[in-house]
Amino acid sequence: MEVIDTYIDSHTPIAHKCSVCGRKDWMVSPTNILSNKRIMCLKCSNSVHNGVFAEIAQQYLVYIGIAEIEIDLKYKPKSLYDLYIIKDNLIIEIQSDYHIGKEEYDKNKKEHAISLGYNFEYVDSKDDIFQFLKRFDNNVTWDKILNIIDLKKMLITKIVQLNKEGNLMKIWHGGAPEIKYVLGYNSTAINKCIKGTYGNQIHFYKDCLWYNYNEYLTDDFKCQYITQDIINNSNKCRRLYDYIAIKNNITVYANSMRELEKLINIDTSVISMCVNNKRNTAKGYIIKRQLKIL
Repeated sequence: MEVIDTYIDSHTPIAHKCSVCGRKDWMVSPTNILSNKRIMCLKCSNSVHNGVFAEIAQQYLVYIGIAEIEIDLKYKPKSLYDLYIIKDNLIIEIQSDYHIGKEEYDKNKKEHAISLGYNFEYVDSKDDIFQFLKRFDNNVTWDKILNIIDLKKMLITKIVQLNKEGNLMKIWHGGAPEIKYVLGYNSTAINKCIKGTYGNQIHFYKDCLWYNYNEYLTDDFKCQYITQDIINNSNKCRRLYDYIAIKNNITVYANSMRELEKLINIDTSVISMCVNNKRNTAKGYIIKRQLKIL
């Protein structure tokens, strides 16, 4: 496909930089870019789809010589099995939400493997990956996993743990899965905390502050921590935020989207799309929401 980097219309694909691997010649429609859909190239998207459990299990067990992956038993074209444990003649299929509604297909796929003389087992992707790996390697540790697996393939990013005063406590190279394994913390809560969607005190969980490592490294990094007293005295969480519009090195501040609408003459619905990363700009403005700096 010809690489086009000039906008033609909303449906004509243009070159787009993958937000994960940095590939710059991935073609995607401007409509999808503005609506924040498929911002990753297909290779990275497939890695996400495979899931952390599956990636760790496959990479680790293959590396230590226990398993083969993506076994083709000729059930249907492009219908591969997740794991084959060699010594047990065992096929393992890792079940995730992707399999919802495909029960009949999965059943027939299982029966096909059994008919060929294989043992068969389902494993839930929500199970504890470390307990699963201990079935095959009693000496498994998180450090050992980190030395074996390719974290970039799983799109695992480093996480920074700070105390309430904003002082560095630890950098977790294995991301949320490592934090879950070592500390027992809920990885979903950690990820939401980093994105700023966990409760009223964004980035705050288990009496610590949590940030994406790349955000922590930026020159303008600031801990955005709101005390519980302020939250208790506020009727609505949105009052804790500033809305900022930046254009040509000019920054416009507002206490609400309604106020910002009046200042820059952009409808609140468009401002909301920018704030929620569904649009990149509006009338040349980059619009963000951040916690008030106290």
